[in-house]
Amino acid sequence: MTFQSTSLLSRILSIITLLFLLSLTLSGQPLPYIKSQVDSFEKFVHHAKDDTVKVKALSTLASMYISISEGNKAMYYARWGDSLSKAINYPKGRIEHLGQIAYWNAIIQNWPISVQAINEAIPICEKYDPASMIKMANFMAINCGTQGDVVSMGKWIKKAFNHPLFNQLPEVSQWPTLMQMGLYYTSQNQLDSAEYYADKIFALSEKYEYFDLKANSYEIIGNIARLKKDYVKALQFYNQGYVPGEKNNYRLALLYDEINKPDSCIQYATRVLTLAKGNNLLIMESAKLLAKHYAKRNLVLSNKYLQVYADAKDSVFNTNKFKQLEYLQLQSQKNEFDLKAEATARQNKYKQALLFGLATLFLLTGLFIYRNNRTKQKINAQLSKAYDQVNSSNYELGLKNRDLEIETSLEKVRSRSLAMHASDEIQEVAYVLYGELKKLNFQFGACSVYLIDADDNIESWVAGFEAGEYPQRLFIPKFDHPLYYDQIKAFHDGKKFATLYLTPDIKQAYDDQMFYHTDYKNLKPELQALMRSMPSVVFSMAYNKYGALHWGPGELTDNEANILQRFSSVFEQSYTRYLDIKKAEEQTREAKIEAALER
Repeated sequence: MTFQSTSLLSRILSIITLLFLLSLTLSGQPLPYIKSQVDSFEKFVHHAKDDTVKVKALSTLASMYISISEGNKAMYYARWGDSLSKAINYPKGRIEHLGQIAYWNAIIQNWPISVQAINEAIPICEKYDPASMIKMANFMAINCGTQGDVVSMGKWIKKAFNHPLFNQLPEVSQWPTLMQMGLYYTSQNQLDSAEYYADKIFALSEKYEYFDLKANSYEIIGNIARLKKDYVKALQFYNQGYVPGEKNNYRLALLYDEINKPDSCIQYATRVLTLAKGNNLLIMESAKLLAKHYAKRNLVLSNKYLQVYADAKDSVFNTNKFKQLEYLQLQSQKNEFDLKAEATARQNKYKQALLFGLATLFLLTGLFIYRNNRTKQKINAQLSKAYDQVNSSNYELGLKNRDLEIETSLEKVRSRSLAMHASDEIQEVAYVLYGELKKLNFQFGACSVYLIDADDNIESWVAGFEAGEYPQRLFIPKFDHPLYYDQIKAFHDGKKFATLYLTPDIKQAYDDQMFYHTDYKNLKPELQALMRSMPSVVFSMAYNKYGALHWGPGELTDNEANILQRFSSVFEQSYTRYLDIKKAEEQTREAKIEAALER
């Protein structure tokens, strides 16, 4: 089997260097594991009364166990602390313990649990401790980094760095964010920016003389030297900051792999597998290095490490984990959308009340002054202007409300499309599309999802005409007819929208082809009769890169055509996401098969 050198630089750097937080508490200062203190605290929490002192003791226990990678015990005390903080109404305690849960699950790649804890903590932070939003942004950056999503990682790191309260934090508490800024720019190969932050964090590590801070400072400086191919300096910096542990051994294994010293690479990669505790990303990449170097020495060992690699990869990039994460993100987006909709509705209600009050005031003023004939014309003009303002404002409010209705319908289509797990679920998407278009006052008709393949055949999923259930998939093979060619030509020309007319002189031939030679012959006889009975039909086609959304038989207004195009765009985005997930699942299956064949 052929191996490439180390995995993509951006992913590896984000994986290795984001894990520097493992030796830190949530405030950024070292909190070493001291057994005597742990024993004392564990006795205390089991007998102490439920108050804030007990909450802080639970936080200390969770942090100490995190520092030695004892995840089960750490999460036991963190969840106990969160539950207690909730019971005694102590918001800062909840923020601290939810942060510990989010942090630990991020570094062991249990992203759904981490994101769930962050989403639960964010509204508490915003209300009671806004500065803690910096910490939550850092945890989201770790989640994105361990997924290999360096772009999103950078966005979250910058969100933490640009927070209005960041510069008010103590210097040591700023250090984790500054470190991640340096690591991000290193992963992007923007070495000038990376060196700028490296200098800042190294100065802090010298100032405060915390060994863990200094060790991680040497790590980023070593990474920069390695990117510059200055391997002598890189090795020097790595050794100066060396702390026994899996990630330190991995970076040395990676360096020796790059300078083609396989014996040293094998030595340090093997140590990673011995020391790693649930860190499947490092296990996966180290096993890959070992499989590569043993391929020319010992095929049995090479195949063994290939299996370790496949098992670790399956654990890290488990599709169920991504589906849970996608669900949490969708729920977060839905909650945000609902809050915005409620806020907009409240604002509209206030505006309407204010306008009604103004109109009433003008009316009363007009009635009062009406007795004076000399001002009658002036008052009438004022009243007319007031009514015009009211009518104009009501019109604008009506447009905003209409747009909210459209966005609500789009969100429902987006959610159903993103929930697809198989291609035949497109029929359900078609039903949702049709239902939402009817809610938006589209007249009698039907909506179809068209997917056009490379041979210009069409797969159609139909809903409409109040006809209830349809077949799961209607296949339309390419056939010779001017209207069919017009549909396909508009798609290949890259048009976003087209209105096509099936006039009486060509409709008979089109109907015969559709109802005798395509899957439309499987429609209910009464539905076929209805479609044939129409003397002419208008096809409204909102195209996307996979095909089109089709509406018929009546012609749409300009506003309706615009709405159909928006629905088509949402379906395109969601279907792209569905295809990406299916591709990831297929790649995972192929990796398993490949590993099995190698065995």
